[in-house]
Amino acid sequence: MAVTVYTYNHTASMIGMGHVPLDSWVVMLCTSLTFNATHTSLISVVRTEVASGTGYVTNGQYLNNPTATIVTTDDAVIDADDVVWTAVGGSISASHALIYSTSGFVGDVPLFALDLGGMVTATSGNNLSINWDVTNGIFKLSKV
Repeated sequence: MAVTVYTYNHTASMIGMGHVPLDSWVVMLCTSLTFNATHTSLISVVRTEVASGTGYVTNGQYLNNPTATIVTTDDAVIDADDVVWTAVGGSISASHALIYSTSGFVGDVPLFALDLGGMVTATSGNNLSINWDVTNGIFKLSKV
């Protein structure tokens, strides 16, 4: 299934101004999500989060080893370790993921919405993984 990534209108400026430090980024799994690029707070994002249990914890998980790397004089890539949930005692199913920042400076702010292309399910003992693009990571900033 093809994954589509949507960026909220404020994301690039929030990153550029340093208001959403990389160590504050969290990935939340959802069974539904309605993307609206103008949403500026997590509470405004219409979504149904995956319930806690069977290997998933409410509010998601922080990104491990987030980095910002200058690729060329005109490009930078934000990346982190792939995100993995292991299903235990049942299945984990999600159709969307939401990357948000818990930065105390601005509160919980949505940064990216991911449409996973349909419901993805990991049965007990298996992983539900989000693997970031090898070249472009989570997000690539390019000079226009």
